[in-house]
Parts: sequence; structure tokens; C-alpha cells
Amino acid sequence: MLKRLIFIALVCAALPTLAAAQTILFPRDRDFDRFVIPVYPLSATSFEVVRDDRASPAAMWCAASKYVDRYVPGDVRDLFVAQALSQSANAPGKKGMVFTIAPIANASSSVTFGVNTPGLRKSMAAANSVCGGDFFVVLRVRTAS
Repeated sequence: MLKRLIFIALVCAALPTLAAAQTILFPRDRDFDRFVIPVYPLSATSFEVVRDDRASPAAMWCAASKYVDRYVPGDVRDLFVAQALSQSANAPGKKGMVFTIAPIANASSSVTFGVNTPGLRKSMAAANSVCGGDFFVVLRVRTAS
């Protein structure tokens, strides 16, 4: 019983450290190479996710879902690709894609997490599912100011 209480106390003490660890995105190969996925709010319903050269398409969807979870009020059910991966409007020399929570006419679904199809729709649950235990996501949200 005492060992269990000590274990619980250690886990509770480590939780703030684990929360701080979310400032790093750990690639799946666990080499602990740091990179950040910047997110730029564009309007109340859309935002640009800027691709780090090492970020997978799934990591970009994960960043989009985490941004919505943290910064968009209300019950959002779906994410849409408003603009496919192209030159970023906010980060010169980088590529980005624009996501929206506003429904897009003729949106399509896919089992893959692509970045090249405007109108691609994923549920928030599907987008969050790629944020599983293999890596943590850190968002660097930048505003126009």
C-alpha cells in the first residue's frame, strides 16, 4: 500500500514536468530532435499551420486539432483544408496550409492525412488520433500584432 501511495505521489509530482514537455515535438524515431509547428490565426474560423521540414502531414493535422482544442471556442466537430500546402503567407521561405472549421462545399474524406487536397475533411477525433503517444505537439501560436 505504501509503495502504491509513493508511486501516485511521484506521478502527481511529474505531471507539471510532463505538461512542460509539450513544448517539444518528438519525432516518431525518438531521436529527440526539436522542432516547432507555428500556427497563425487568420480569422475566427481559419488558421495557417506552417510546416517544419521534418514535420509529417499527420503532425500538421495534429497541430491543427490541438490549435482548435486550445484556442477555438465552441464544439468543433470537423477540420477542413481550405488551402493545400503551398508557400506560407506568414513565414517566408516556409510552406504552410490553411485549415478552417467552416464547412466547405463538396468536402471530401480520406483515410490518409494529406496536405495537398483542398476541401479534405477530417473529424476532430480523427485529427486528434494522430497525436497519440508517439510524440507530443507544441504549438507556437503567433498573432498579427
